[in-house]
Amino acid sequence: MNPYLELCRLILASIFGAVAGHFAAHRFTKARDKESRRREFLAFLVPWRTAIDDSYRDFMTTAMDNSRPYYYWVYQRGLADFLAASELAKDACRNITRFELLTSRVAGLKEDHANEHAKTKTLEALDELIAHVKEG
Repeated sequence: MNPYLELCRLILASIFGAVAGHFAAHRFTKARDKESRRREFLAFLVPWRTAIDDSYRDFMTTAMDNSRPYYYWVYQRGLADFLAASELAKDACRNITRFELLTSRVAGLKEDHANEHAKTKTLEALDELIAHVKEG
């Protein structure tokens, strides 16, 4: 066999192996990054949901307007962080359209605080979002 042909074959195999290795490493890193962002979002959501649910136990409020229920202030304090975390975690879910619908539902509840069932609606919206994020 021609030594130059063998040398060309080895060079091409090395280049192909390097490209394939880089591509595989990129895919694994991308998948790990998505999983990490999904877990970080859940790590934010679950304690925030628990704080809203347990807010009836805390009768102290630092709010100037006491006409709103306390859970609303807990919700409001976490809303900006929720919106920031949801933007980071958006592409970590398979169904981005559903994710955006659920996050807008949670974020839109701030207008509905006067309703007597608003806390229940907030918790249901958060539960639905948590379930969707856990699915992947």
